[in-house]
Amino acid sequence: AEMVLLGRHCTAQEALEWGLINRIVPKGQALAEAKKMAEELCKTGPLALKAITRSLRELQTDMAEEEAMLKSDELAGPVFASKDAKEGMRAFKEKRPANFTGE
Repeated sequence: AEMVLLGRHCTAQEALEWGLINRIVPKGQALAEAKKMAEELCKTGPLALKAITRSLRELQTDMAEEEAMLKSDELAGPVFASKDAKEGMRAFKEKRPANFTGE
């Protein structure tokens, strides 16, 4: 609110401390860091990523706990019942990278 009301700018360090950004990288390294993050995301099951993205977008902090839990179950249920979930558990047990197919 302070930034919006007063038109105040903040430093990258302040933005990090306030939780507005996740990390600070050296000048000129933002694209390389973004590519590293994208590589990690690509290793994650696409169904799980989609459900997590929806939950971040749709679950509000002012939502009643019971309503939020129902919505969370609605988003997570299909993921836990998927072939990808079974593959993830198998891969973990076998200590190997998972091969997610989005099914």
